[in-house]
Amino acid sequence: MLAPEHEVFTPIYSHRLNLDLSSGEHYGITDLLRDDPEVQSEFRVFVLTGELAPQPEVDIEAYLKHYALAIDGLTAQSRCTVDHVQCIGSLITSDGMKVVPLLVPDSLAEAPTESTESEVPDMAPGKVRCVLEFLLRRSLLGSQCMRDGENGGIYRRGGSAEPDFDCDDFADAVLRFMLRRLTGWSGKYGLILAYCGGDVRGHAIGILIDPNGKYWWVDPLRSKHPPLRGPFDNADAALADAHRFCFEGCSGRVVDSDGNPVHDRVRELAPEGLFGVEPTEGKPWYTNPDLRQTFCARLAFCCERHVGFGNCVWPAWALPLRQDVLGCDIADYLPIPWNPEWGKLLPCNP
Repeated sequence: MLAPEHEVFTPIYSHRLNLDLSSGEHYGITDLLRDDPEVQSEFRVFVLTGELAPQPEVDIEAYLKHYALAIDGLTAQSRCTVDHVQCIGSLITSDGMKVVPLLVPDSLAEAPTESTESEVPDMAPGKVRCVLEFLLRRSLLGSQCMRDGENGGIYRRGGSAEPDFDCDDFADAVLRFMLRRLTGWSGKYGLILAYCGGDVRGHAIGILIDPNGKYWWVDPLRSKHPPLRGPFDNADAALADAHRFCFEGCSGRVVDSDGNPVHDRVRELAPEGLFGVEPTEGKPWYTNPDLRQTFCARLAFCCERHVGFGNCVWPAWALPLRQDVLGCDIADYLPIPWNPEWGKLLPCNP
């Protein structure tokens, strides 16, 4: 009955076992559980709750092997699967870890055929959304810690040509972070306007376009509505949906001086941000060394405390370089290539 749990503990504690029947006396995982009260207690917690967190100060090899399995479960899933992984300081806690059985193909004679085209499967929207929500959480931009948490967040209200960190900067940063991990995707800025309580209000969101031409919108700044929605058949449908959520309770469309409606619209993602395209937007945050330093310090602070991986399973096409999911690097949020006029690219890799 406990075979699945034994299969997890066996590779983690293999350095303390002797599974080779031709070499000395056999010593399996059940023997270790019988002889070591600490491993037995850890196993009991794993059976009852699904949580597993070997401590490095107790058994560094078990800690490292669990670490490697957790990474595999979040990425290739060639050795195991996990429901959730959380990092708090140096402690890595997995939830629901299961070993993947090694399966032999029915026919080893049939060599796989290589496609000459770059094919992307038409995945179920729920699975795609799961990946996107994972990336949004992993960016940390939607967390209160990054926005306005203790020791000061990164939000800086705009209103002039000087660099700030408001909605368009959040949209820019989250798009660059997510698109670096989404093969075949592209992105745009979404600009929405509404007439609310006698004032004209504007907001910027991120627009993601998947390889099958479907549109998704993402808004890490606001927590009153779903931060990510889709898929939509076109940009207009995505903008209309975002308008409904971002300006709930507002009535009336914005018109220009001639009375013509000013429609929600999209703008191309460019190294210059929205500055120069929209006259009301200040220069992007990354052009200011002080804002880069603030972002870097805040990223380091929040990365150490808010690395949560959720319950999503990664499709192979979504993140080909999956070994970087544990780090936090300011370059993930910046345009590449870097413009020398913006000053030195601040190194920041917490």
